[in-house]
Amino acid sequence: MFSEDLINKVRDIYRENKNFRETARRLNMNHQTVVYMVYNKYERIKKKPGPKRLINDREKTKIKKEVRRLKDENSKVTAARIKENCSIDASIRTVRRELARLGFGYGNVTKKLPLTKVQKTRRIELARKWINENIISKNIVFSDEKRFKCDGPDNWFSWYDPFDPPVRVKRQMGGGGIMVWGMTLPTGEIFVEKLEGKVDSDKYIKLLRYKVKPILNDRFKDSKYLFQQDNCKVHVSKKTLKYLETAKISTFEWPSYSPDLNIQENIWHLISEVVYDQKQFNNLDSLWKAIVEAVDKINSTKKDCIRSIYEN
Repeated sequence: MFSEDLINKVRDIYRENKNFRETARRLNMNHQTVVYMVYNKYERIKKKPGPKRLINDREKTKIKKEVRRLKDENSKVTAARIKENCSIDASIRTVRRELARLGFGYGNVTKKLPLTKVQKTRRIELARKWINENIISKNIVFSDEKRFKCDGPDNWFSWYDPFDPPVRVKRQMGGGGIMVWGMTLPTGEIFVEKLEGKVDSDKYIKLLRYKVKPILNDRFKDSKYLFQQDNCKVHVSKKTLKYLETAKISTFEWPSYSPDLNIQENIWHLISEVVYDQKQFNNLDSLWKAIVEAVDKINSTKKDCIRSIYEN
């Protein structure tokens, strides 16, 4: 804002020469500024203050604490719940805006394994034990189960023309699916079996007796090996454990919630890439045929890749 003396000086010089540019040149000013000062009072209008904040600093602190408390309880944090719990006299929309101002984001919450402190400690202890015993030098056989669906996975990504996007059919229950049991050997070989109906201890023991045991005996002969399986009920039932002991199939302790320690998860990814790299399946027979063909293809072309995954 210019001083009143300067405004009067500009107007006096302008009255003498009646020329805006000449006045601006004499005073070393922009001629548009001179025009404005001549025709206007050049007084700034004081802005009206905005609406008073409905949420004060004390309530902001309460909001921060409540968000953290709900998060620690693994509860869903909503603006409505924050408004109620913190007794805030404002609309839900206002609470949402305040949450954003405080730096909180709103979006889909990432899922992760619910590991407790005890389970994390146990994981570390087992990892150290495996390193000390040089367990990688032993013959470890990894196993796991996976369900394949006729419609394929939900996250089926593909490049496409935005003006002509592809569409994949979405059927009820994914068009049906197959539960597959898989086993990976340190040689890089993969074996899969289709699991029919509900699998109980008897069915699992039958799989071990007639499918798994013959393969292990043939591949390892007199060599020792360790058979990995997760802590599924049918895997650790009294019946199953008794059979494993009788059949002399050596297993080792496996920590809870540990799919990331099982390389079979990586193998499922390799198989899925081959199986789902085509059209959707009309029936379970064609899906199972694709799974078997994918395993045969990987066994013949990617043994080195699997051995690399195994060693890593």
